[in-house]
Amino acid sequence: RSSTHDVTLADICSLPEFCSSYALAICSFALCHIANINAAANAILRTLKLGGVFIIRDFYPQIQNSWGINNKKSLLGHLLPFPGHHHCTDVYVSAVQQAGGLIVAELERDAIVDMKRQKGVYILVGKKLGK
Repeated sequence: RSSTHDVTLADICSLPEFCSSYALAICSFALCHIANINAAANAILRTLKLGGVFIIRDFYPQIQNSWGINNKKSLLGHLLPFPGHHHCTDVYVSAVQQAGGLIVAELERDAIVDMKRQKGVYILVGKKLGK
């Protein structure tokens, strides 16, 4: 059985130009690692065709703020970077809107973070407008 899927490995802030016809883009727990969220939002929305849907899911910004940019967490015996570059939800909203996105839903989900229940996950759902 042959595969009809193409896979491209690229920096989220500088995705290849040929990626501009997708109906759906999902970015999950990645933007907290990216200092320049505006460049990332521009690249994500550039991959979509007009009316395409995006889902952005990340650690809640206030958690990122408490962690700081040099934070590391132990996961399965490995010390991994979990930086926190974005201090509030407005940073995400502004970046997406400036990139030509219309936010349809903004969701917050509780999670157990640092051994306590708190707002843990921030989710934006939207679509690409004409830009």
